[in-house]
Amino acid sequence: MSSSKNTTADHHRRGAIFAAVPQDIIQTQILNKLDGATLATASCVSTELRSLCTDDELWRRICNSTWRSTADDRLSAAIAEFPDGYRSFYSDAYPAFGCRKIGAVTAVRELISAVDIYFDGRVIYSKVLETETVSSWFQNSPFIIDLFDPKEPPATLTLPSELFSGEEDRLSLFWILIDVSKKRAIKMVSHKAVEVCRRLQISDVESDTDTQLRYATAVDNGGDEMVECAVIVTCRTDGDRKVRLRQVSLQFQDMDGKILAGKECTRIVAEAMEGERRKGRYDGESEAEYEMFMSMKERRQEEKIKVEKRLEMVIIVAVEIGVLLAIWKHFVWW
Repeated sequence: MSSSKNTTADHHRRGAIFAAVPQDIIQTQILNKLDGATLATASCVSTELRSLCTDDELWRRICNSTWRSTADDRLSAAIAEFPDGYRSFYSDAYPAFGCRKIGAVTAVRELISAVDIYFDGRVIYSKVLETETVSSWFQNSPFIIDLFDPKEPPATLTLPSELFSGEEDRLSLFWILIDVSKKRAIKMVSHKAVEVCRRLQISDVESDTDTQLRYATAVDNGGDEMVECAVIVTCRTDGDRKVRLRQVSLQFQDMDGKILAGKECTRIVAEAMEGERRKGRYDGESEAEYEMFMSMKERRQEEKIKVEKRLEMVIIVAVEIGVLLAIWKHFVWW
């Protein structure tokens, strides 16, 4: 009983403290300096503070500072239609998604991609891209969203050359998908590369180095199946030590390495948007799930190789038997 009274007294004390501070001071000098996660926690302190913490302009500034792409006019217009504006968008896009809501979901008609690339925590490239998903061509073609138009020249970034000599963790990426009609958003891939490959390109004039980074998340696809949602980033470091982004594309692959078609991918995205979210932005469970996906993929490939070897042995034995029968028939009829 005494514990309950103490808790009530603490709430009243906190409320009295905040009531004594002018609201404009709280907003401009305190709340404006908080990140989204801290602001969400602060909103639980008191009713008065909650009303201040739900201000959409406050959340707009937080979203713009977290993802520069959210300042784009097209994306701003889409976020304005969310139930609680930027606060709803942040609660959708900030945490890693937990699990999909398997079952009947409304088809995705249009997707907006919000992409931000960071170096040492600083945004160095942002782009917003719209993709229609209802055409038969999109539904039946491999799901690949290219950030760059093939006709566009590669984006040139000024980055240190040692970045692609073992310090790839300094380059991070966020790719958020927004369903305009359902007013939902989801962050699809890891913020750090899960795989790095390098290849030296040699010509008569100069030698360049291509570095491919893979940002990925494993998605449950029902049963024992998992799907990899991956963003492939290809950079080229040329002779003058400039880094050019040559490719940034989003795709889904199954455990056999096949790129899934648009129809299946939009279903997966829709179910993921309706599913649960995890607390925190970089949850360790996401990395564990991706490792499990890679382990399952390796086991499947090993099983496939074993089956192919068995089939090869059967074919060899069948051929040998056929040859022996042919020889036997030859001598019998002779």
